[in-house]
Amino acid sequence: MRQLFSSFAPANHLIFLLPDKILVYRRLATFLHRSGQEEPVEYRLHPETEISEVMLRIRREFRPKIDDKWYLGLPLQYFTLVRFVLPKAAEEHLDQAVHYALMRHIPFDLQETYLSYQLKRSSDSIDIEAVVAQKEKIKPLLQAVSSAGITLNSIFPSLAFWAQMEDEAIYFSGYSGEKELLVCHNRKIILHFYTTGQEGGEDEFFAQARSLLENISYVPARLRLWESYLDSSTVADQLGLSIEDREEVTRLPGRSLRKFLQMPYTIGFLPQAVLRQKKIASTIQYAALVFFLLALISLPISKLLGEKIHLLRLEESISQIKDKAEHARKLREENKQLVNKLEQLAEKVKARPVVLEILKEATEIVPETAWLYSLIYSQDKVVIKGQASSATAIIESFENSPLFQEVHFDSPVKKTGSKDRFTVVAKVVP
Repeated sequence: MRQLFSSFAPANHLIFLLPDKILVYRRLATFLHRSGQEEPVEYRLHPETEISEVMLRIRREFRPKIDDKWYLGLPLQYFTLVRFVLPKAAEEHLDQAVHYALMRHIPFDLQETYLSYQLKRSSDSIDIEAVVAQKEKIKPLLQAVSSAGITLNSIFPSLAFWAQMEDEAIYFSGYSGEKELLVCHNRKIILHFYTTGQEGGEDEFFAQARSLLENISYVPARLRLWESYLDSSTVADQLGLSIEDREEVTRLPGRSLRKFLQMPYTIGFLPQAVLRQKKIASTIQYAALVFFLLALISLPISKLLGEKIHLLRLEESISQIKDKAEHARKLREENKQLVNKLEQLAEKVKARPVVLEILKEATEIVPETAWLYSLIYSQDKVVIKGQASSATAIIESFENSPLFQEVHFDSPVKKTGSKDRFTVVAKVVP
């Protein structure tokens, strides 16, 4: 029975990318039981090995179903974790407020990033926990996974996953050239620090880590190591901490992955509509399986009515199961097509410039002597009103921007003193 449910049940696949290998955990999730590999399957990465080749091998060996979920864990170097507080008044335009706040914390253009955030409301403020990843660094990895036929649900910092599953502790992961340190308290990451390559060396990393630990108000009395080339006692000594509760984390915790799936440090790639369709596909599979089991349970009763009646009912049950199975197969195909359409639609929506980007571009390209009174964006067109020393210079500025096309005056230019009052209309390029 357990094996039968396992063949139908959706699975969560956790992929962890490390400098010299890829680890894959698989966890089944059904309404009757949870099972899976507590130890990872390991795939070595050699210098001449492409990540896409290993991902293709993973897909062939794990044989994913349409409703399976895939999550990719990456080193901290790919992410920036940010925590900040916004006033309660910012809730009306929360996305814009979060973007403006992140611009003060992130040293690169937010338009070139993947980002996600979660919030916690209080009576007078909003606590924000955000994770940001540069597209330039992430895209090659996403392409390697996608080329293997795997659709990722989300990406996340690997060490943050173990912090969310294990809770309060100091977490360390590292090879000789790449090291990471993370502190989790009250299910929040209050400190993260990493180095890449050979810069600085081991002594400098731990010297900086000790300095950072001295400047936080609370240091947990637990140490957890994951994929570390150093043992726990050496790491504790290097950090200058006397910690008895030390342990190496290798096994996937037995508890549900629900806590991980809700953690604020994941960047999702599938819209909610796609996720709902996948859930519907799982429900259809379970319904077909339950129907089949009920048909099997009814067999002993049919035997009491005689061999002939038993055979007739068995044939009828088989016929019904075939019809249901065929119906379920067609629904799965329809769901798959709908999922693909929704994914394509989501990509198109992502390609459309947001109002914030248009406003940023408009304020940057106009001359310093110009003033903009209003900016209205609707149906791929923008209407901008203002005044300038030369309205012709405004037209030239917008025509030279790659974001705008078909730039023209919407009405005659009016002279007010030494200034030209203008209304400019332009088409916004996706």
